[in-house]
Amino acid sequence: MKITNSQTFCVQPIGRIRSLYKQKFGVPRQPGLVGQVTGSVVLPNTDFYRQAIEGLEQFSHIWIQFLFHLVSEQESLQSRVRPPRAPDQKVGVYACRTPHRPNRLGLSLCKIGTIHFHSTEIEIPLFGVDLVDGTPVLDIKPYIAYSDSAEASRGGWTESAQSLYLPVSFSEEALGQCEGLSELEDLIKQTIEGDPRPQQQRETNKIFHLHLGEFDIQFEVKEQKATVLKVQKRTKNE
Repeated sequence: MKITNSQTFCVQPIGRIRSLYKQKFGVPRQPGLVGQVTGSVVLPNTDFYRQAIEGLEQFSHIWIQFLFHLVSEQESLQSRVRPPRAPDQKVGVYACRTPHRPNRLGLSLCKIGTIHFHSTEIEIPLFGVDLVDGTPVLDIKPYIAYSDSAEASRGGWTESAQSLYLPVSFSEEALGQCEGLSELEDLIKQTIEGDPRPQQQRETNKIFHLHLGEFDIQFEVKEQKATVLKVQKRTKNE
């Protein structure tokens, strides 16, 4: 049950995320887990935003505060969840990073590249993205090592949590479809290795579809081993 408060705040996105991940399924559960995947923060190219990012190019990483816009209001009413890496226990939403939280706010740390200024937009390249395409960005802040890096920190329940890892192989058909696209092959492998399957579907025998950019990736999992079956270009309507 939500706690009501007489004081409310309205926020507006400053920009949006551009990412290869076109759906929730398959998005890495933490930033940097798939270091090869790239994306960007896209801001309007106006006087305000050009001035607002002055000095940002001097930093290597930024914090991105965003909204889990694909999580429904009903899903955000949960107070406890089963984390993917600890399915046998429940923890409070404030003791984990689940998107199912009252205000649906997320925080991500990403490495940035050279900022590009286009005619209508400012593009801040990102590396190690864990965000779905179109995610509303609420704020960005620079990562400052001397204050943001905590020594002698504790990881709580995550220190004893199981590792999510699936060995990944490719069928001959999928390898043929990836021929000449070695970067795509590596990205598919890194994404599936983190086991993107929802907890309730890990025991089911089905073919999963993962959308990466313009590609639809079909894979199955048997005996805790993943096999990529097909890699096909998606149609514009998909």
